[in-house]
Amino acid sequence: MFADDGSFSVVDADRFYQVAGSLGDKGRAIEILSEAVTAENCESGGPGCVDELVVLRGNGAPLTDITAGILGALGAVSALVQRNASGQGQKVDTSLFEAGIVHTYWQSAICMATGVSPGPMGSAHPLNAPYQTFRTRDGWINVGAANQRNWERLLEVLGVPEMGSDPRFEDNHGRMDN
Repeated sequence: MFADDGSFSVVDADRFYQVAGSLGDKGRAIEILSEAVTAENCESGGPGCVDELVVLRGNGAPLTDITAGILGALGAVSALVQRNASGQGQKVDTSLFEAGIVHTYWQSAICMATGVSPGPMGSAHPLNAPYQTFRTRDGWINVGAANQRNWERLLEVLGVPEMGSDPRFEDNHGRMDN
């Protein structure tokens, strides 16, 4: 149906085809380079990031490759549904770059909205605190208090309910700053 150089001719109008490249349907790439271009591999940086990166990405899974495959499969299924409804085929296109952006959606959205990169955040969430990985005396722990009620319950569990009345921590904005 199409040649390796990307040229193609549709034999049947009801067919669809899928393309996945580095930055769309042009060029080749490997996952680690797409992570660098999209800043996926540095979003967890910052002080102590080496240990955090081991915790977060220690399995070495090719996340951008996997995500590009998932995006491509979703596109193919969508094209199939469209073809069944209209009888028309289409081109399905995704890329490692787009897959990397999926993994940096908070950082990308903040940067696009403000014009300022949030920079390395370790394992911290860019909009909620505490919502991250912490080192303890006997290992690592993930804490996710994504709303006020969860924060108050966390303080109860930790045996420090008085922190809830500390002005530095009484709301999410204060917790983000401190």
